[in-house]
Amino acid sequence: MDGPQDRLALIEVLERDGRVRRGFLVTRWPVSLGRALDNDLVIDDPHVAAQHCRIVQVPPEAEEGAPMLQLQVGATRNGVQVGPRTLVEGETAPLPANGESWQIGGTRLRVRLPGEPIEPERPLGLTTTGARPWVTAAVALAVWALVLIEHGVYLDPGSSLTDWLVPLLALPIGAVLWCVLWGIGSRVFQHRFEFWAHFAILTRGLLVIAVLDLLLPLLAFMLSWEWLSRINPAVSVVVAAITLYAHAALVVPVKRLVLAGGIAACVGVGGVIVATLNWQRTDRLFGEPYLATLPPPAFRLSSGVSVKEFVAEAADMRKRLDDRVAEEAPGKRD
Repeated sequence: MDGPQDRLALIEVLERDGRVRRGFLVTRWPVSLGRALDNDLVIDDPHVAAQHCRIVQVPPEAEEGAPMLQLQVGATRNGVQVGPRTLVEGETAPLPANGESWQIGGTRLRVRLPGEPIEPERPLGLTTTGARPWVTAAVALAVWALVLIEHGVYLDPGSSLTDWLVPLLALPIGAVLWCVLWGIGSRVFQHRFEFWAHFAILTRGLLVIAVLDLLLPLLAFMLSWEWLSRINPAVSVVVAAITLYAHAALVVPVKRLVLAGGIAACVGVGGVIVATLNWQRTDRLFGEPYLATLPPPAFRLSSGVSVKEFVAEAADMRKRLDDRVAEEAPGKRD
């Protein structure tokens, strides 16, 4: 049996989610790959040729400035996919290094060499998010309590019990269904039903959104920074996008850059559309025209504006409103 010193490389056949389907230990070069049985590594893929390609070691006299290993493409119509480039029959190219994958037919491959850094061990289950069950339960109860308190503040006195059904039942049932769906996705791609890990991600995201929804308007009132209240919906959307990314990265951990880029692009495009619509309707980028949250006066830290300054601001507002009315006049639009 060969020892570690005899293992020159490991060729890994990867699944679509990046998991290793099987590995082939290399004890000598060259190594041939294809569908025929006389290859060193037989690839059971109808899109792979009989003698698809070979991995060869560059002779010592030719190693100046050249890679140690190279790919030689055999008689194939589909070629070898290396990054964005497709190598055709008879072509030679450096073998992708540092764990980068390449593809023949519909099969992704990766070559690991001795001494190359390997990815750190991935934790399983709840430790994927660094969560503990009791911590997750406490966070979920905190989110539930904040939602109930906010709902109670906006309800009229003497409201019936049916007015409480949505926060009492819809939130927990919706959270469970949401995490079940993501757990099914984890089962499909990672072969583990990660319900609690997704529940930990969701509850933390909801808690951050709920806390920010309370703090930003309060700080805006205390410091007279109205912009804090105006950006509150945008901040909540960003936190929701980060939460969505965490869910997706747990399901498909090998596509994190693609996931992050796609979610960021959707948030950016959506933000531009909303800001454009707000500008067309109200000549403002944000929907909130004024500070809508008024806590007790004792919370206020900044000094109030003078009467003269208030009158000047009101006069400017009246001018803008008059201009808006003039633009919407029937004769003006025609």
